[in-house]
Amino acid sequence: WIDALPDLAEGLLDRWLLQPDGAPTCGAWALVLPVVRADATPAVLKLQPVTDHTVGEPDALRAWNGNGAVRLLDHDPESGSMLLEPSTPTAHWPPSATTWPPCRSCPSSSPGSVPFPHPPACASSPISAPTCSTVYHAP
Repeated sequence: WIDALPDLAEGLLDRWLLQPDGAPTCGAWALVLPVVRADATPAVLKLQPVTDHTVGEPDALRAWNGNGAVRLLDHDPESGSMLLEPSTPTAHWPPSATTWPPCRSCPSSSPGSVPFPHPPACASSPISAPTCSTVYHAP
């Protein structure tokens, strides 16, 4: 996956008409590139392999639709890559607690933690309980 990353990034930059706009960053699962879209709006290209830990992330972000998380702008299911709106520390937090009740169908990420508000879609397909637990429950 690492060896194919430069070609993957170049292909998605071309396909989604993106221009790099800053230094890349990385995390445990992804390479993150700040970009600018063809209409001059900023975005983030997140390149990550499809794994058990990442496969449900696009569905979760689509379900949240910007409430408590960044908005998914585009997704390449084959590569697992996502085009996301940029985030700031407070732009999407806290989520609207009036929108969704706390999740009671999924295990919390740590014993004694309070259920985290998120969409009821986590209890049914396409968002699985493990994805829900990983994406929606605060550590």
